[in-house]
Amino acid sequence: MLKFGDYHKAFKNVAIERDAGIVQLTFHSDGGSLIWGKDPDTHTDMANSLGMVAQDPENRVIIITGAADTFCGPAASSATFPRGGPERWELLRANAVRILNSLIDMPGPVIGCINGPAYRHSQIPLLGDIVLAASHATIQDSAHFPNSIVPGDGVQLVFPLLMGWNRARYFLLTGQTLTAAELQNLGLVNEVLPLQDLLPRAWELARTMAAQDPLVLRYSRSAMVAGLRDLIQRHLGHGLALEGLAGLSVASRDG
Repeated sequence: MLKFGDYHKAFKNVAIERDAGIVQLTFHSDGGSLIWGKDPDTHTDMANSLGMVAQDPENRVIIITGAADTFCGPAASSATFPRGGPERWELLRANAVRILNSLIDMPGPVIGCINGPAYRHSQIPLLGDIVLAASHATIQDSAHFPNSIVPGDGVQLVFPLLMGWNRARYFLLTGQTLTAAELQNLGLVNEVLPLQDLLPRAWELARTMAAQDPLVLRYSRSAMVAGLRDLIQRHLGHGLALEGLAGLSVASRDG
């Protein structure tokens, strides 16, 4: 059984803190906003940290956020296109599977805090049971179709589930940017707050939930994500296989 001391200082790109069973994961790059590609271990750190938090039964409520005023960036471009052969794509596949499965396997409710623009992987905070957003937050899936990558690492499952098939396909195929207010109107975000109020509100909600009976807390979480778990287990592997095959094709064509 994992203990907090086994992992809370183990990651370069994830700060982890816990108080009274409430654990907060803050994704970052050198203490500032998370910059994909700045550190090659970022994706692996995210997968490993989420996996370890999910395995610790002492974690009663989980808060996920980014550092500073941006959840993650920058917007993807040809310069950020994943390069390498099958081994590189296998690492991406394995990490994507672990990230989504760990989010589903969390031992208690998850609060997603979108602390600013999320240019990639915005499905991570949006998978929270409660989702809060800073008033200046936006989301965009710049990393996939607009960047010649198949949207197959879970976005093709999460966004249709959250916003409906037609809205989601438009969002994924056009690189649409949605504001915090639009996300709240669509039902993807529960509360929109000034940035300075975001984490205090998350901790307020977390403390209220953490006061519940431990089994009520754990089993409520399990019951509410059962359908999502089934969806991911049935379809995630297929999407990732298509993403990798197309990625190898694009890389080969571009030299």
